[in-house]
Amino acid sequence: MPGAKTHMIIAALLCAGLYLVGLPVTEPKQILITVFIIIIYSQIPDMDHQSSKITRFITAAGIITALYYLYKGDTFTVWVLLLPLAIIWGLRFLKLIKHRGLFHHAIVQGILAFPVYYLLGLTPFVYATTAAISHVAADHIQTTMKKKKDKKKNGKGKF
Repeated sequence: MPGAKTHMIIAALLCAGLYLVGLPVTEPKQILITVFIIIIYSQIPDMDHQSSKITRFITAAGIITALYYLYKGDTFTVWVLLLPLAIIWGLRFLKLIKHRGLFHHAIVQGILAFPVYYLLGLTPFVYATTAAISHVAADHIQTTMKKKKDKKKNGKGKF
């Protein structure tokens, strides 16, 4: 299966395409945030993997950000950040998710990117969902190719 670096490279190439077709990020601060979002969201679909480092990272980042907004007195933003984390950890704890299951769907990736939209706006949200969906697409393509190769290897692909 494609590894973390492969997913990051594919996401970066697709997001570069978005930039070229008119979804610009011009300020240095925006560029750094967008690159960070692309790196993180290219790994988000693997949150369902038991040994996933991205789950721990997202949890820590979400809690720290939520504490910041709690300090500012913005409880709605705290809920926007912590509710998805609570759902993710609840599903993992109850073992209701399996690898390449729930988190490998485009709609779920859009939902998981909602905090980016809420905090940073539409452009970073589009980059986040593109990075996450590129991961799902790469895994799907690789799985399909592997199945065809196995079928042909076992002689089941012949007429």
